[in-house]
Amino acid sequence: MTNDRGAMNTLHRPVLHGYAPGESDGSEPFVPGITIAVSRQTGSRGRAIAQRTAELLGWQSIDQDTLECMIQHPEYCSTIEESPSPAALEWIEEQVARIHQGDPPICHQEFLPLAQVVLGLSAVGNCVILGRGAGFLLPTDVRLHVRLIAPERDRIAYISEVERLSLQEAERFVSERDDARSSFLEQAFGKASTDVSSYDLILNVPEFGLEGCATLIASAAKAKAEHILEHSLPPQR
Repeated sequence: MTNDRGAMNTLHRPVLHGYAPGESDGSEPFVPGITIAVSRQTGSRGRAIAQRTAELLGWQSIDQDTLECMIQHPEYCSTIEESPSPAALEWIEEQVARIHQGDPPICHQEFLPLAQVVLGLSAVGNCVILGRGAGFLLPTDVRLHVRLIAPERDRIAYISEVERLSLQEAERFVSERDDARSSFLEQAFGKASTDVSSYDLILNVPEFGLEGCATLIASAAKAKAEHILEHSLPPQR
């Protein structure tokens, strides 16, 4: 059984420089640490939970607007992340090929710039990515894919409050935004947001609250890191 230090090393690798432990001699392949990808229903407080999770871990939080900015203005990336190492860049190229050349491809050609940004963030490590289907782009062994849900009435009430809308307007807002997100996932990845098998962790937000959800996500990331570490170690004799 691994100790907490080993799990944290896996959780945070490659720290900020893109090298997995023991790779300095080139004998082992580059493997990023865990990236948390958060999917959410409209009004489930996904942005706040993602930000709080990042705070608990000491990571950066990357939302949908930031992702879009990084796609449109690559020079902006230098203000968000450290430069990937040569080994990390090679890993990114391999993953882009995996995404593009799969049968069927994991995402359509027009979304490859999004894939490159998400993979670049994962290669550098230590980030929580909100939205844009990031969890569908990353290999399962380097990401924790989280889905945040809440009863419709709770989400409508929350949107009504924060957007200063009537309940009727908020209901329409929630419905249209959820439909748009579902359409994006279907168009980009051929995936349905309601497919529970796509996620590692699904949280009903009102049952745990913002702080509880953030704590559970951070703990789940550590648990997955430990699980990966255990299964990557050679058997003991």
